[in-house]
Amino acid sequence: MKRQWDRLDWRPQPTTWIALILWGLMLLVFPELTPELAVEHGVFEWMQVALLMVAGALLLYFGFRCSVDREMRWLWLCLVVVPVMAILREIDWGKPLIDYDEEWVGVASVVTKRAVRDLVVVVLIVGAVVLALRTGAHRAAGRWLAYGRVPALDVILFCVAGLVGVVCEEAWVEVDRDTLRLLEELCESGAILLALGILVSLGDNQVLQPSGDSEHGGQPGSGTRIG
Repeated sequence: MKRQWDRLDWRPQPTTWIALILWGLMLLVFPELTPELAVEHGVFEWMQVALLMVAGALLLYFGFRCSVDREMRWLWLCLVVVPVMAILREIDWGKPLIDYDEEWVGVASVVTKRAVRDLVVVVLIVGAVVLALRTGAHRAAGRWLAYGRVPALDVILFCVAGLVGVVCEEAWVEVDRDTLRLLEELCESGAILLALGILVSLGDNQVLQPSGDSEHGGQPGSGTRIG
């Protein structure tokens, strides 16, 4: 049990401070923000799309940078499906870019936008899983889960931001709707910033990465702290 607790890294990463400072600046100007910024397909949502695109680019960078461990390379590349699905959700599956009806022209009337959307999600997830199994990325994931370290503070802050965002989205508190909408978008933006920080830490901080090669398992990360 002690060994499992030792895998939690409670020290703030450099990216933790960057994410918190950016998030704090957004909260600082919160009283000056107008409800129009938080409307569907508004400024906040497009900012979140940009951050998710950065996350996807980082996953591709970490993947192509892994020239030795082929399984780890494919793990990073398979994870690109996560920000892709998040981006599709943020842009409401292309609604602000494509003017389409609930039932698409030229498609059987029983096939609605929701059905197509669900099909795309299934294809993306199944495709990523099949690719991971064929390339051995699942073994790299197993090594990381068994021997890697966790930036615990970042994960807790991410969960808190996400939870507050859900509370605002579901209107579980007695606050006017415009304020709740702004808070929801701020919390979602903060959660994405923290997720970016976690991603950078896992990809660039050797202390968090499992050591050892793919044939001989691994051991908790023991490299030099970066940053």
